[in-house]
Amino acid sequence: YWDGVVSTTDDIGAGLADPTDENYQAPAPTPTRMPYYNRILTEDLGGFIESRLKWDGFHLRAGIRYDRNSIYGDTVNPRLAAIYNVPELGWIDSLTVKLLYGTGFQETAPILVWGGWAGRNANEALKPETSQNLELITMAEVGPWLSDLSVYRSDYRHVIKEEAENAGRRLIWGVEYRGRLILEHM
Repeated sequence: YWDGVVSTTDDIGAGLADPTDENYQAPAPTPTRMPYYNRILTEDLGGFIESRLKWDGFHLRAGIRYDRNSIYGDTVNPRLAAIYNVPELGWIDSLTVKLLYGTGFQETAPILVWGGWAGRNANEALKPETSQNLELITMAEVGPWLSDLSVYRSDYRHVIKEEAENAGRRLIWGVEYRGRLILEHM
């Protein structure tokens, strides 16, 4: 990055130069076109199909996504959602239960694979990050109160670190609650 530029005086600091100094040597000008050895062309192709099925308060959604990347190859990622609207339960106005499953694929950022300048870590062997998620959600409405409780598990593999490394696996379990109270205007 600092090719050809050296400190000509001690008080400026390393990597800096004073252009008025008689020992200053200007670096070569920046090329007007990116050199061929610092370029790469990639091709991404993808598509998805989704279907829905409904009957008696039950909804099923299924989808699949296909991606082809000229560097990482092919990946197929399914998604499923099963949703059930429970019939009235007395004091509960409405109750919905959802079960969600899906997988994902995140290719690495080019700057982490090839770098951009000296001093920036790069790793051409960096693998894309993948994920697998499972979530159970219950939504209940009682009068003006709406409650939403979610329990989930997310499994990430080949986790990408900013240092251009795959960090291995990250397994996350979680619980999330959201509540909403609707007050009528008087």
